[in-house]
This record gives sequence, C-alpha cells and structure tokens, in this order.
Amino acid sequence: MTWGRLLPTGLAGRFALLLAVALVAANLVALGLLSFERDRLDREAGAAREVERVVALVPAMEALSPPRRAALARDASTRL
Repeated sequence: MTWGRLLPTGLAGRFALLLAVALVAANLVALGLLSFERDRLDREAGAAREVERVVALVPAMEALSPPRRAALARDASTRL
C-alpha cells in the first residue's frame, strides 16, 4: 500500500485532509496546554491547603503546654 493511493487527488480533498490534520494538531496542542495548566493549579491548591493548615494549627499550639505541643506537632505532621 502506497501513500499515493491514500492521498486525495482533487484540490477539495487535499484541502479537507489538510483541514482535518490541522484540527487534530490544534486539539493536541490544546490538550497539552490544558493538562499542564491543570497540573500547575493542582500544585498551587495543594500548597494553599498546607498554608491554611499551618495557619489554623498555630493558635492551637500556642494555647497548649510544651509537652502537649510536642504531641500535637507529632500528630499534626501526619497526613490523613
């Protein structure tokens, strides 16, 4: 099977094939960009959750006695 038999011979057919290839390529580029952006946003959201967790934990640790702080720090350092 040769490529010559698969390619359209008419101008309209060639243009339709070019358009289809361009659309597929554009969609693949968009998929890559959106995937990259989603991963970046997931990382930022995770960092924001960690900051919120620390901010919420500081007043609780300041209110405790030193021995209880150590226990709370140990328990809070594990992820659920």
